[in-house]
Amino acid sequence: MTRFLPLFRRAFSGIPMVWLQRQPAEIVESEMHSPGRWIGVGKGQGEKLNRMVLHKLALVFLAANTHVTDDMLVLDYRDLPDAAWTKVLALMRVTALESDVRRMKDVASRDGHTGKPFSARQTHELPEKVRMAVTQSLDPLYRALDRRRSFQSA
Repeated sequence: MTRFLPLFRRAFSGIPMVWLQRQPAEIVESEMHSPGRWIGVGKGQGEKLNRMVLHKLALVFLAANTHVTDDMLVLDYRDLPDAAWTKVLALMRVTALESDVRRMKDVASRDGHTGKPFSARQTHELPEKVRMAVTQSLDPLYRALDRRRSFQSA
């Protein structure tokens, strides 16, 4: 949906926007483990899945580098959940009570599907060929956006 950012900006002019990103290797590993429908191929498709994940993720990051503007807040998953109450509330001009923030922290500590305390899933190492493709093609696109995040924190 990244390529539609200009359309969303026109439809919701004046509304602050947040670009939330994640390290490319983390996304690739997650999609290879449990592909989303947006990838277009299923688990167990081997090379085809690898190519589709890399291709589609490259398009997302290229579009983001084109359409994410300086007035958008750029966040990384590693900023969460704290950024929800330290940065996003301020961007949206929302004044939250301390009880609201406590509730946000409680919700953020739980699995969105089960409500049980969150526990990270086991990750899998990327094949060398895929890891190199991520390093060479996706990481530079990610870093270009991440520089904006770093600049905004200063």
